[in-house]
Amino acid sequence: HAVLEIIHDLQEKFFRELGTRFVFAADEWYIKADVPFPADEEYEEYPQISNGVGLARRFLTDLAESSALMPQT
Repeated sequence: HAVLEIIHDLQEKFFRELGTRFVFAADEWYIKADVPFPADEEYEEYPQISNGVGLARRFLTDLAESSALMPQT
């Protein structure tokens, strides 16, 4: 959890000062710490998705949106 706390503190600081979170934790940190992924909007426009940062959140968001479109049985 300590790494995620440091990153979240930095995100708050950068967001206040620069208008962007600038630094993002890799998905593995959330999985390893058994901490839920941040909300979709906290990844801004997913600037690090090609590196896998936010990929799990994007998958879960897309899955939820797609599931909502499926017929209910």
